Amino acid sequence: MRTDPAYQAYANIMAFDLGGGSLEVTAIRGQHYVLARSFPLGSVRMTNGYLRGGAGVVDELDQASIRTHLMGVLQTIIPANAAENYLIIGAGGAFAAVALHLEAMGEPPVGGRLPVLRIRELRDRMCALDLDGRRKIPGIPADRADIMPAALITLCVLADLTGAESFHLSHYGVRHGMVELLLGPSGEHLLT
Repeated sequence: MRTDPAYQAYANIMAFDLGGGSLEVTAIRGQHYVLARSFPLGSVRMTNGYLRGGAGVVDELDQASIRTHLMGVLQTIIPANAAENYLIIGAGGAFAAVALHLEAMGEPPVGGRLPVLRIRELRDRMCALDLDGRRKIPGIPADRADIMPAALITLCVLADLTGAESFHLSHYGVRHGMVELLLGPSGEHLLT
């Protein structure tokens, strides 16, 4: 196993790729996959299943329903406090929308990090508004306003489960983003 610091910094990676229909969870420890699962927990599914299409305000009961379902499925899969042992990566439209919102608010992600505190604040703001109100939030694509509450609730549950204080944004899918982190953008950290 390689011991150089550049490689070791990314030797353990846990990545979440949240789409409309599914949530992919992948973890690499060193050069070995230790987790690769797909769950039917996408933002569109959660919105249609728990938020009646996402047009109205998302009250505490709706949020609790999504949270309880997510925890029931994921808490035995995702190691508690995984952020202590893994770099936590986020990929997919919800993570990208958070980054766009932060940029629009004059707080662009530093080093690709999306602070969980800001994600929680955005969740609370979006859940308190109806669809028309959510479409006016700076940086959030209007075509995602209906599914963003469910997506943000999901991101908060992932943060709770992993103990992450931030997600490292990948603009690529999980596999591509993890390969780039392992190899570097130009392949300078090639695995041997």
